[in-house]
Amino acid sequence: MLHDEFPRLHRPAVQSREVLRMLRYRQKLIKIRTMSKNSLQALALQSGLAKGSRLFTQAGQQELSAAVMSP
Repeated sequence: MLHDEFPRLHRPAVQSREVLRMLRYRQKLIKIRTMSKNSLQALALQSGLAKGSRLFTQAGQQELSAAVMSP
């Protein structure tokens, strides 16, 4: 401390910080999408629809919305 020999802290450039912020946000959106799809798969399995990835097609979505589910 007496000789001011501390290294300077590295701060990334503004553009780099912005890219990292956008990547973190994208990862958060992907996590939310995955959780939503997994929840829909669980609901479909509980109502007797074992469609796998075909659940997310238009026909699969129609079957899921027409399925009888408990409140």
